[in-house]
Amino acid sequence: MIKRLIISIVSVLAGLVIAVLFLAISANVSVQSVQGESSSNLWSSQPTPSPTPRRPLPKPVAGARGFDQYAKRDASARLIAAAGTRVIIDPGDFYAKGEANYKAGKYEEAVKDLTQAVKLSPDWDDPHYVLALSLTELGRLKEAIEEFKHVFKTAIKDEPKILA
Repeated sequence: MIKRLIISIVSVLAGLVIAVLFLAISANVSVQSVQGESSSNLWSSQPTPSPTPRRPLPKPVAGARGFDQYAKRDASARLIAAAGTRVIIDPGDFYAKGEANYKAGKYEEAVKDLTQAVKLSPDWDDPHYVLALSLTELGRLKEAIEEFKHVFKTAIKDEPKILA
């Protein structure tokens, strides 16, 4: 029982000591902040940092996608500019036109478009097949047979089970 009484007294005293220390520290902080406000010349003597000066961004260059700025340098600049404006020819476009012309019965136009597709992509068997069909419709059977042979050669490379 005496032990409990001593323990409770010690805990109360410890709580009081902690409370007194907390009040002393907070009073010290408030005194320092009041002194700091009254002596504002301490703060004003130190310079305030300014933001880092920034360079203005360059204006975009007009011309062929901005590549004109490299024109004065060397030949590689001209190549870069030419690559930026180059038109890429897709064999699929010629194939689509040729197939549409074949379905519409315009066999001469289909042969022209499909011949271009074959020249651009010789290993693609679809334009060869439609070209062979168009040549058959025009009665140019020898050329059609050659195209059918080419279809078989390219189809065997891609899908050998077609002929099996």
